[in-house]
Amino acid sequence: MAKFATKRNLRTITRSRTDAKKNLEGGLSFSWDDKTTLYLKTACTLVGEPSFYKKIVESTGEIKDNFDSDIIDLVKKVSEKDPEYILKLASYARHDLHLRSVPMLLIGEASQLKPCRPFIAKWTPSIISRADEICELMAYVRNKFGRNAVTSNNQLKKGIATSFARFSEYDFAKYNRKGSVKLKDALRICHPKHKELYKKIIDDTLTVPDTWEVLISNPSSKGFASKKEAWEYLIKENKLGYMATLRNIRNLIENEIDTKMLDKALKFISDPEAVKRSKQLPFRFLSAYRQIDEPRKALDAIESALEHSVKNIPKLSGTTFVAADVSGSMESHLSDKSNITLEDIACLMAAMADKFCEDSIASVFATRHELAKLTSRSSILDNTEKLKAIEAGGSTNGYLAIRYLIDHKKKVDRIMVFTDMEMYNSNSYSDDQFVDAFKDYKHKINNQVKLYVFNLSAYGNVVVPQDEPNVCLVSGWSDGIFRLIEAFEKDKKTAVHEIDTLQPRPIKSHSTSEGMHSETIDSPESS
Repeated sequence: MAKFATKRNLRTITRSRTDAKKNLEGGLSFSWDDKTTLYLKTACTLVGEPSFYKKIVESTGEIKDNFDSDIIDLVKKVSEKDPEYILKLASYARHDLHLRSVPMLLIGEASQLKPCRPFIAKWTPSIISRADEICELMAYVRNKFGRNAVTSNNQLKKGIATSFARFSEYDFAKYNRKGSVKLKDALRICHPKHKELYKKIIDDTLTVPDTWEVLISNPSSKGFASKKEAWEYLIKENKLGYMATLRNIRNLIENEIDTKMLDKALKFISDPEAVKRSKQLPFRFLSAYRQIDEPRKALDAIESALEHSVKNIPKLSGTTFVAADVSGSMESHLSDKSNITLEDIACLMAAMADKFCEDSIASVFATRHELAKLTSRSSILDNTEKLKAIEAGGSTNGYLAIRYLIDHKKKVDRIMVFTDMEMYNSNSYSDDQFVDAFKDYKHKINNQVKLYVFNLSAYGNVVVPQDEPNVCLVSGWSDGIFRLIEAFEKDKKTAVHEIDTLQPRPIKSHSTSEGMHSETIDSPESS
């Protein structure tokens, strides 16, 4: 280190940067470019859901989150420089992150911005993936911007009209729900090319769909004497999709269905190809696992399914340091309906990373940093529970994780941190922040180390500056986010680079079999 470049001088320079700011806990964080920030927030947003940190509206005293308005403000800013990025991000959120509501928000907002309008008809059909999203998108625009915001917007109408072509009668019948906008309203406004099927929507003569929800709510409608018989019929006839099967394992067990039918359902959810096609968010498996205690074969099937989900993730050579944030703010639930917390997701994803790394050091941090004794023979779910069981306090002293590496002179190839990014320093004897420890580690141990910060919340704060070399920000809850590691290590490609290169997906008609439907999330517990 140069004579005058003392640790104190370096930290003064870091804190005086124009992009330096305070996060919600008062810790040091940094502003990144608008496109990256919009990605960070979008990837972890469930529209309208509460969070650990809430904003108090002074005029009313009401407590509310402001993530939706933050995203909307960023959409306006980004549209001025790269308007098509908004639609590309909506497609990425829908298909790669398996989110449903926030892509509709992005399209709806973009449809009202002049720079974005030339791209609306091009992207909307490939983003809308379920028949009810037609109505949700129109309802969002009408409720926020007025009735004429749809009827006078030719690009939006054209995009929605084209979307109709991808759905079958089954799709329309399944999602022909009551609401402020109905499918028949969309038809009358958007005028898709005439089909006999659309006349059925207008006349309310669609064939009633043979869905599991309808049958289980009223088994006698199909002549079944009980829910047990109805469940057995659904499994026998392959009428239960992957998500529905996974979420209903407990119901199948509690209804004491035939052993052969239960075995068939368990074989389905643990089939490698079925797992791959299902595109389940990893926490789905954790949620299903926690709902049952027996039989063991059911637990084994869920465990196998999660193990299969990481087999296609490229293996990482060398040594990887993994740290999961288990601080107080990570106890926030994904939604009011969910039993899954950010801490659950951080520990689960850390356990998944441990599986596809050649050699890893796993740990958690909060007030303290603690190592975890994970073994390669243990399952991902077992290792998740081991990580979560470690008591580390409630503060968010993320810098301690990096200090451990410095103090023990551990040279690693990469560092992965799973966090909501609300790090600070609760220790009176030190003024360390995460970025300080990371810079010290690079200076003292390994200047070429790569840092992957996995953002699990919609707060949008970042613990390192954007110009810090070898840093990759990743956001979201999908196992697909791990594939960004390979792209970054090969070509330094970030998530924004991946989004920038996207093209609209081809429109394909959906199968009438529910098992072939794309299942994603609106709230974490509903498809």
